[in-house]
Amino acid sequence: MKLSTFYRIEIAAGLLYDAVGKTIPKADRDTALASILRVACELFGGATILPASGRWEDPASGLVAAEPSLCLVVLTPKGNKTQQKSVLKAVGMLADVVKGTLGQSAVLVSLSEVRAAFV
Repeated sequence: MKLSTFYRIEIAAGLLYDAVGKTIPKADRDTALASILRVACELFGGATILPASGRWEDPASGLVAAEPSLCLVVLTPKGNKTQQKSVLKAVGMLADVVKGTLGQSAVLVSLSEVRAAFV
């Protein structure tokens, strides 16, 4: 098996509450997930959404909330310096889509270099 160098991009976000603590209706979540996958496919050619659970603390009130979450995973070739800048721009665009469609004030974005193969 031949491994190639990729960027592994992960974007995590809550699925139950929006930025002001209002419950996101299931129909809106389903629409958001479809939009997120569509944009991820347009930008990177594919993506995987993994179910997750998360906890976060509201810095203003100190209240801790637990909610179902998503972890969006994308692999894209590392490329040269110009391509890397393009990847970072696309990651920012995708993070904005996740934030906007789910009404979040912030999402977790992680980018790491990995060796992988599709077999």
